[in-house]
Amino acid sequence: MASYDWIACARDAYLKDAEDFLRARALIPSGESVASLLEKWPFHIRTSCKQDAPEGFSRQWYGAMGASNILTNIIDQFSRDYVVAALRPFFVAPHSFSGVILDFGCGAAAISLNWQWSFAPRARLLLADVENLPREFVRHEIAQHPKCLAEIHDVSLDNVPDRSVDVMLCIDVLEHLSNPSEVFMLLHRKLRSGGLLFIQAPWGGHPEHVETALQDWESNGGGKLLELDYNCGSRMNDSIAVSGIYLKKLVD
Repeated sequence: MASYDWIACARDAYLKDAEDFLRARALIPSGESVASLLEKWPFHIRTSCKQDAPEGFSRQWYGAMGASNILTNIIDQFSRDYVVAALRPFFVAPHSFSGVILDFGCGAAAISLNWQWSFAPRARLLLADVENLPREFVRHEIAQHPKCLAEIHDVSLDNVPDRSVDVMLCIDVLEHLSNPSEVFMLLHRKLRSGGLLFIQAPWGGHPEHVETALQDWESNGGGKLLELDYNCGSRMNDSIAVSGIYLKKLVD
């Protein structure tokens, strides 16, 4: 199946799961549609995302705001066809990969969960994010696929041993943090030598992004660590400075 066909099938099925999840909790009012909830997401950003403290925004995602975010995040994740294209060469038939995959800042885990179900059913998938309604939805989806091993983890990664992760995804996460360098150093410890890192950080340009994130990345060691301890195998999105597939050097 071509990547665009897989994306379309997985997106539509996952959106249907999300709609069923939200309607069962009366979070899509009678007469409302998925499209109307998607249209409300910019309103939630304008009214609830504080420009001086955008990091706390995701912890408010419950109720109508959480419902709108789940649907928006699913559409957003599946719009990154270049991420799917980047993953595909590493998970080919007979889909026997049995290592550890960490999706840090997974949101609704639209790509990582669907990817595991389709192409890495033997993998152990770790999903890390803050507690909110999207995380409840992810728990619900994990429960629907008991044959696949997926786990919810806190963003501290306290229960993830150092150098235990084989493949790490950190897509559109670091730009939302005031301390991206510190967080990337944590991720670096969890990824084994020779492990794969799929990373993207489009600094600035959005109300949910922390204005000082790029300065922290360049001044406090995150950017330098990526430059010195990783080899860039290929780019994912040429319009974004930090966007590529990296191989962690044998530095442990």
